[in-house]
Amino acid sequence: MWKYDERNTLRVNLSPDISFRNRHLNYWKNNHTYRINKKSTELSMSYMGLNIEYTHGNRREQNSTTNEFSYTFGMDTRLPELMSLVDVVDDANPLYISEGNPNLKGSRSMNHGLSWTINPPGIMYNSLRVSYRSIYNNIVNGYTYDKETGIRRSRYYNVDGNYSYDMMNNMHVSFGRDARFGISSNTSVRKDHSVDMIGTDGADPTLTSANTIAISQGVDGTYYCGTKYRQYISVGFDISNRRTSREGADDIDALHTQFSLSGNFSLPAGFEINTNFSLYTRRGYGSKELDTTDAVWNAGISY
Repeated sequence: MWKYDERNTLRVNLSPDISFRNRHLNYWKNNHTYRINKKSTELSMSYMGLNIEYTHGNRREQNSTTNEFSYTFGMDTRLPELMSLVDVVDDANPLYISEGNPNLKGSRSMNHGLSWTINPPGIMYNSLRVSYRSIYNNIVNGYTYDKETGIRRSRYYNVDGNYSYDMMNNMHVSFGRDARFGISSNTSVRKDHSVDMIGTDGADPTLTSANTIAISQGVDGTYYCGTKYRQYISVGFDISNRRTSREGADDIDALHTQFSLSGNFSLPAGFEINTNFSLYTRRGYGSKELDTTDAVWNAGISY
């Protein structure tokens, strides 16, 4: 940590996770032994983390605005299971046949994140975060399905092209006498691009991809009506839209909404009652089993 003065602070944290592994497998089938030995001194970096934070301002100073900026980096690695490297066909279940892939490689994911948090004078808070993740040599279980025989064949593959990015913003502000009123807002936008291996009608698996975009907005309002902020009434509303498109499949444009009303109140003799009511709706799936409206009410008493 470097502290230039009372209003400027820089923190840097590096956290690698390095290990040595000895992985060995003997697999016997049909009077034949298959040996898988992954180097007795195999070096593996399962995780590498980096966090850089810069703070401008001093929360202890009255009427001071504090800004916090941070960048995070993370790298995760995943090794294939030894059994998936055995070059044999497992047909013990005639309707589900699995094959090994001796050329399977380990996967690596890279994560980047940027965030900004501001605390201006008064009772207010806002945090904005943007992140990006990509996976190289992602290990997927590809399969092909024969509709006539009902036989499914699977094999692990390495694929590239998986990534996701998202943006999240959280805000809270309190106001009124003794800051008894509070409003919170939570906004998120996310996109996922997923790649896998799928085959139909007995054909060999081929690369397929799917795109999913999810947008969500939630707003909550709270009023503290008792002493020591133990009694309150809260109203919330959340709406999210998820759109998914996949090659060779119907697109999905789903809308989820949730309305909630909750409260906590004091009773005589030290008892408290808390209750909440929520109304959930789902639309856009094209099925009455999924396009539903559900109401849930909970209540409890404590002493």
